[in-house]
Amino acid sequence: MGEQKSNYTTDGLREFQTVAFAPQDAANIAHDKVKELQTMAHKGIEFPIPEIASYPFAPLLPGQLCVVLAQSSNYKSGFMDFWKDNIADQLDRQSRDNEAVFYVSVEDMLEEQMFFEISKETGFAVDEISTGHTDDWNKVIDATLKIGGVQVYRICNSLKYSDRPDVPELYLANVAKAIEMVYKRDGKKPAVIFVDYLQALPLDPDHKGYGSDARRLQVREDIYEMRRMAARYACPVIVGVQAKQELGGAGDEFMYIPGMYDGEETSSIAQRADRMVGLWLPKQKHGSKLNKTVKAGDTSYVIRDNLLFVKIIKQRGRLPAGKSWPCAINYQRNRIGAAQFNDTYLGKVWQEITEKVGAK
Repeated sequence: MGEQKSNYTTDGLREFQTVAFAPQDAANIAHDKVKELQTMAHKGIEFPIPEIASYPFAPLLPGQLCVVLAQSSNYKSGFMDFWKDNIADQLDRQSRDNEAVFYVSVEDMLEEQMFFEISKETGFAVDEISTGHTDDWNKVIDATLKIGGVQVYRICNSLKYSDRPDVPELYLANVAKAIEMVYKRDGKKPAVIFVDYLQALPLDPDHKGYGSDARRLQVREDIYEMRRMAARYACPVIVGVQAKQELGGAGDEFMYIPGMYDGEETSSIAQRADRMVGLWLPKQKHGSKLNKTVKAGDTSYVIRDNLLFVKIIKQRGRLPAGKSWPCAINYQRNRIGAAQFNDTYLGKVWQEITEKVGAK
């Protein structure tokens, strides 16, 4: 029998060539992607806690979206700030002089953020700095000079321009324009973009006519747009996400970490994210049990003021997920380090761990 040929043509169907791949086409695309990843491997954004990075939580690659999920006042912003500092150190260590960290905050004014940075450098309390009661102002001035050399660009509002009517509103489309302006003005490409946080972003004018559905639609669209931003700027995007007040995916009341579908407003958060990290400060839910032993399943621990649980909720690419770590926060320097459950039992041991974390 002779070779039978199809009578079908692709007329009017050409756009489907972008979603239907012959074996050789698939292999060629995979070859090109592997070569691309090989050249970009050094650009992977490292996780800031080595014990969790070796789980492994693989470095975030250009184009990926990572969600940091937590309920209100459970250290979402603090964790992202800590990660931001580590990435700035990574860029310096790798001599990536034409790149920078872009940190978007729609809640904290620039001055508030900088007071926090000065506090981390000097050890002075934020309220001392912000109210003008610090004794050693030379130390504060030196801190501002040091901070000025760290490659972190901040997209936020400032008290300096609070009375100007032309200050743009920071919905996501304008955030992208601000990033573009920095690139054209200073030649700095984003190595990573932080957004603190998703539900706090102002409504895009295009969505203001949707009434009660406006916020849900905005959150959904912003998640999609962040994926596009990650691809457009060839860098990861790390976004803080507010978890629901009542968690459906959490476990025991003494291990109350948000689950994959606990992001407030829309399931698109879980569906579109490449990675998800969950946070929980036990003292926020169980403040009356501070310094007391509690039991979570087969595990027990002591609730400490600075105990933070960090959980890897989701990782694409067949990487592991589901494990949680107890971590110690050094509030003074905003540093976080992994600990063991047994470390929480003795106050002296926990204090030593906290001090060690702050010294890093």
